Amino acid sequence: MLTEISTDLINICDELIIDTNKSTKQNNESQGVYSTNGRVYKKMDEGNFVRVKNQQKHLIISDNFADFKKNLSIISSYSILKQCGNVLQDHKNLCLAIIFTSREIELNKWYESNTKVVTIDHSVYNPLDLEQEALNYINDIPSEDRIDYVELGCNILSATKINFLQTDHHVMSPTLEGFALREIITKACGYESLKSKDVYNALRAFCHWCSIRGILHCLDIDGLKIDPALIRSFETFPEQPKWIKDTVFARMPAVV
Repeated sequence: MLTEISTDLINICDELIIDTNKSTKQNNESQGVYSTNGRVYKKMDEGNFVRVKNQQKHLIISDNFADFKKNLSIISSYSILKQCGNVLQDHKNLCLAIIFTSREIELNKWYESNTKVVTIDHSVYNPLDLEQEALNYINDIPSEDRIDYVELGCNILSATKINFLQTDHHVMSPTLEGFALREIITKACGYESLKSKDVYNALRAFCHWCSIRGILHCLDIDGLKIDPALIRSFETFPEQPKWIKDTVFARMPAVV
């Protein structure tokens, strides 16, 4: 009798696991995420598939207004910066710019299907254990200073997208390249930071959280194939200084 009950319970558990796996698979596929042979692929807006790599550096966001109060982008960006050596301690201005701008990326939807952002349901990591630590890190920053940090963050994003347009790379190592990016980082972090591995890793993660096409549109690049909805989202992106825009035409584009 006990043997029969145990067998029945095992069978029920097996069925529940199968149902759960099916449900998870269906939910992932409804989001355009597919897994095969241990690899994860995401369906792009254009219909092609791109392999998803290094998901530990994907920014976690909420994609609906009801969940914005959870501050997922702030906590997630802090947790990613915590993986970048001592950057949180050594370059707080840069980190605050990244954290506050990540929040704007989330709220304004400055991303598209090929941007390295993910909802928490599809994330491979959970940063919520760092919630209080992350909030303490930004807690004493006045609202007017937060605006300045967002402007700095958007300047950095613009400079990295100009690099991508001109060289096919957002950031370079062992020394940061690109006139605009070098000027911005030198002013924010000091000249020595141009060779900092921690700064490089922080920028490398940050630059992939925001749409390339959206920013290039804001930099007045002509001939872009861009969705009207993305254009509307980027209406809130801060106007970039003329000197940054002028560097777009300093060299021929590598990406057409």
